[in-house]
Amino acid sequence: LTPRTLAVARLVFLCATDSSLGRQARHRLTLLLLDLVSGTGGATSAIEPSFAALLAQLQATRVPDAFVEQFAGELRDVALEPEDVWNLVADLYALTQPAAEPNAPAGAPPAAPRVERSSVFGLFARRV
Repeated sequence: LTPRTLAVARLVFLCATDSSLGRQARHRLTLLLLDLVSGTGGATSAIEPSFAALLAQLQATRVPDAFVEQFAGELRDVALEPEDVWNLVADLYALTQPAAEPNAPAGAPPAAPRVERSSVFGLFARRV
């Protein structure tokens, strides 16, 4: 796992779960993420682009500034202790788990957003 992979993993998680993103912003972010997770996201050399370059790409997609600041703040706050890395990966992995049973009790909390395991994002999540 590289720092950029963890950053992109967090972006995938936020794209799938952040309710503050509007439809247009989510579509633009999804297009950027498809490019990043498919391996073509600006990778022209063996050296990964910097975090600043990732933020520049994110800002160029015209997602809300608050979203970009939230993402940047979350990653800056991560001390990258083993526990932090596991939490980031566990959040992403949870998106690929099967949804709750349809006959769940009436008081059960709503099911978390899911990512199809065979989709580009699902394959990326499982690979991480």
